[in-house]
Amino acid sequence: MDLSGLPSASSAGRGTTNTRNGSPKSPRSPDHPLPQAPRTRRSPASRHLPLPDDFDDDSDDEPLPPNASERERLEWKKRRNTKAARRSRKRKMIYTERLEANVEKLRLEKEMWRTRALTLRQLLKSHNLPCPDFDD
Repeated sequence: MDLSGLPSASSAGRGTTNTRNGSPKSPRSPDHPLPQAPRTRRSPASRHLPLPDDFDDDSDDEPLPPNASERERLEWKKRRNTKAARRSRKRKMIYTERLEANVEKLRLEKEMWRTRALTLRQLLKSHNLPCPDFDD
């Protein structure tokens, strides 16, 4: 077991080693923090695929009034959840269609390269040149 990254009893309290990763502590003071790369944060809504413009969602749903009864509140939540589920299913369908289109495009590209490789192999063989073998 390598204990070189851990502070020894003699160096405890000296501040020479960071106990987390064994690296020396930064010579910078708290007044001069290390520069950090800007981090972009995406809102939860921006993580989703955009829905087509013609997708009818009845988004003109009015907000829940502040004096709504418990039953009205539950119905409003149920409607909101139903719409969210509908949007989610639509996004999943769009995502699946895009994946399927990409698979088809890659399948055609693979077939094109396979045809080229077979043609070149035949050309090499016709000139009695060595040809590497590969699986058909």
